[in-house]
Amino acid sequence: MLLSITFIAFFLAQSDAKPIDPLDPSQLGESMSMSMPSSQESIRVNVTGAWSFDLLGKPAEKMKLYLTQNEDSISGRGAIIQGKESKKATASGLISGDRMSLNVAPEGASDRYRLNLSLSSLSGGSYTACLADGSCRSGTATFTVFANIFQDATGDEDDSDQDANPAAAMPSWL
Repeated sequence: MLLSITFIAFFLAQSDAKPIDPLDPSQLGESMSMSMPSSQESIRVNVTGAWSFDLLGKPAEKMKLYLTQNEDSISGRGAIIQGKESKKATASGLISGDRMSLNVAPEGASDRYRLNLSLSSLSGGSYTACLADGSCRSGTATFTVFANIFQDATGDEDDSDQDANPAAAMPSWL
């Protein structure tokens, strides 16, 4: 009988208790908050390699460039392709966090292209083309890169053969 009274008293005491959520960190006594690094701290890029850009405007154009990065500066060369016509081009730009801005100019022409790209999501970006006739147009740019841009640019990789002869990595279309 004493056991029955103890058992009933236990259930009556529990009826006033609040329900427990086993997944609630405050009831576990531990904090589950984590500080996430900002996108500029967590993303280190090295854009050295072959790039292909699609400029989705009127007219549709393509760019094929081989870019080289030195700290935050970018330089490169390649081609701008309009239909079946291809013009040699040079490129220069900057990296800031996960953003790349790139200026591209065809050789022998005063046309200028400015690309602003997001590297963290690889989603592309935008471009503006200012032509020799004074007109400007803009649109969306997408890209494909033929290198691992998220590897560290410090030289920790085991690519000593490629570093010794950068021309060996240069695409044949240049």
